[in-house]
Amino acid sequence: MTKNTVAIAEQEKKFDKAAKAVSEKEKELEKQEGLIAEKGRELSEKQAALATVTMKIADMESLVEEVADTAYEKACEVVADTVRAETQKEDIRAVEDYKKWLASPERKAPQEKRDFAVKCLCTVQEQIKNAAQKVLRKVQSALQKPEVSRANKGQIKEKARESMKDRLARGKIEADRVNRERMERRNVRAATKKDMEI
Repeated sequence: MTKNTVAIAEQEKKFDKAAKAVSEKEKELEKQEGLIAEKGRELSEKQAALATVTMKIADMESLVEEVADTAYEKACEVVADTVRAETQKEDIRAVEDYKKWLASPERKAPQEKRDFAVKCLCTVQEQIKNAAQKVLRKVQSALQKPEVSRANKGQIKEKARESMKDRLARGKIEADRVNRERMERRNVRAATKKDMEI
């Protein structure tokens, strides 16, 4: 019977050892499950962030489209009006200079003819002022032609996209830096926790 008792004791020791190994494996498995759950949460957060970024990119594309349309139309108005105003000023100035030259006493033409010419030049100045609005409308309509408008809006959109891409690239660099710092802090905490366990 002592042989049996010794064999039973050895079996109990083996069983206790196996039970302890199973318990340790269960603890490790629970730890791994916790890590998997944490990684799953991180993955879900990253997927949500990706979905948000994807939506923002789609929103940006429509924003680029809208901004390009509005910017082009406003630019056409401003450019056409500025060109008209500056051209009109120069034309009127040129006529005014000629009127002064013509009206000066050094001219040999009779005063009556010079006065008539000055009066005619005043009429020309008025016609220049009136023609300016027609010129403005023609320039604006030329800029609004579909082929011209499409080409110019395309250039505006491209510049806007480049600007946004630069901004997104800077944002990505910043996000990568923040993620690296977070991972470094997490690694330091994990190393500290391991040191404490030892």
